[in-house]
Amino acid sequence: MLGTRADAEDVLQDAWLRWHRAAPADLQSAEAWLVTVVTRLSIDRLRAAYIGWWLPEPLVELDERTPEAAVELAGDLSMARLWVLERLSPEEHAAFLLRQVFDHDYAEIAALSFAIAVIHCWNLLNVSLRNPVPAIP
Repeated sequence: MLGTRADAEDVLQDAWLRWHRAAPADLQSAEAWLVTVVTRLSIDRLRAAYIGWWLPEPLVELDERTPEAAVELAGDLSMARLWVLERLSPEEHAAFLLRQVFDHDYAEIAALSFAIAVIHCWNLLNVSLRNPVPAIP
């Protein structure tokens, strides 16, 4: 979600410190607490680090149907996928990863303190997947 291993390690370090400072009574569900804290810290870090549009390298036109061309095209598609994920808001990005990567259901994602209803969570994910990427200003 954060894009670099160092940022992810920093967020996990912060979450670990909060875990040890938290009162045992506050930790009714360890998994839910950790997912919530790590997600919030990640969103905060993304908001603080945002400086503007990030653009991948331009796609190279491929004229040949060779194995090398297929590998190059696969790399370009990976870049395109990353580019689309970069366009999501931090909340959309977190909700997308929690659903697609960690297989949380909509109710769990909505309950993770984003202060959104289950229906809004479902709409948020579906709209972010269906809508075309906005044009670059």
